[in-house]
Amino acid sequence: ETNFETAELIKYMNNCFFATKVSFLNEMKLISDKVGADWETSIEGFVRDGRIGHSHLSVPGPDGKMGFGGSCFPKDIQAIINFAKKLNIELNTLKGAWETNLSVRPEKDWEELKGRSVI
Repeated sequence: ETNFETAELIKYMNNCFFATKVSFLNEMKLISDKVGADWETSIEGFVRDGRIGHSHLSVPGPDGKMGFGGSCFPKDIQAIINFAKKLNIELNTLKGAWETNLSVRPEKDWEELKGRSVI
């Protein structure tokens, strides 16, 4: 059991970590495509290191697009970047992950309201 602040931070940590992982793998896929490496073999070799984990490895993602969309990762990564800024903390790693996402997923589908509840 924990307090609200800790629980909220844990949620942001999870979503921002996975968003960063998606951005990193999208950049590696761009390199793979340019140099002619076999992407599937590269991923198989990558996850053989047990520390990596098998989640959030698909490029393109489950929606067939590069980068991350949806309602959680874009919202949460921006929220934690802005919150940290108010605390005079620069989150350069997360900013980089966000910039990568903007670069590989220019359609910004997370801005659409279709299928979402608006209060």
